[in-house]
Amino acid sequence: MGTSSVPLITRALTNRNADVRNQAVGLFSDGPVRSFPDLQRNAVPEIAKLLCDPDESVRMSATNALKGIASEVAVKAERR
Repeated sequence: MGTSSVPLITRALTNRNADVRNQAVGLFSDGPVRSFPDLQRNAVPEIAKLLCDPDESVRMSATNALKGIASEVAVKAERR
């Protein structure tokens, strides 16, 4: 998986299916996208939106991803 796949993964963060959103956020935190830290940081706004997702698993995955990518965003969100 290369850099050309990151826009597709980022779009999957807004998919209607919770499983797709959960898998996409997992690719940013535990998957091959970790090799591209700049592209990870670019996706932080979309991942942060998942902190309010109706699905609990997606919210937890987003929190964990943000802790790894941008811990300051995750800390602010947990304080709310």
